Amino acid sequence: MRKQGNYFLPFNEVFTDVDAIKSPTLTLIEKSRGESVFIPSAPIIFPIALAEKIPLKRDYWDEPTTELSKIERVNNFLKPLENHHFQKLLVIPLKKERGTLLQAAFCFNIKAKEAELSFFMSNNYLSMDKRASFAAIYHFENPFRFELTTGNKVNISGTSTITH
Repeated sequence: MRKQGNYFLPFNEVFTDVDAIKSPTLTLIEKSRGESVFIPSAPIIFPIALAEKIPLKRDYWDEPTTELSKIERVNNFLKPLENHHFQKLLVIPLKKERGTLLQAAFCFNIKAKEAELSFFMSNNYLSMDKRASFAAIYHFENPFRFELTTGNKVNISGTSTITH
């Protein structure tokens, strides 16, 4: 049984504890009331496993040319829902006032080469913490639904058990 790991709720932050997901998700649901946004009361959570560290280079902070829109981020984070075994997640160190936060930056095809990752980090505005030495690639594991009201984890049927 998995005792400790990282979890990805398809929006920004990478969490080290499933229970830590509850509060920001409930806050987001509350803030979204009345908007044309649907956030389920049992969101899908992806456990993620560290695959490799990526040394950060000085040119990743040099004049980024683009920034992903909210729609582009949402569409990108829908990819693992289709088939998580063919996706990998780039996680970057984000500078925050209280230290460094691990942020999900982008989902890539599992076969994406280092050059594609480097191009993305060099050309997108990511607000990475310049004090950090590494970004990281994570592989997705089998997702589950997390019931916010009860704290129950519900396996999603029909998911494969392919490992990377």
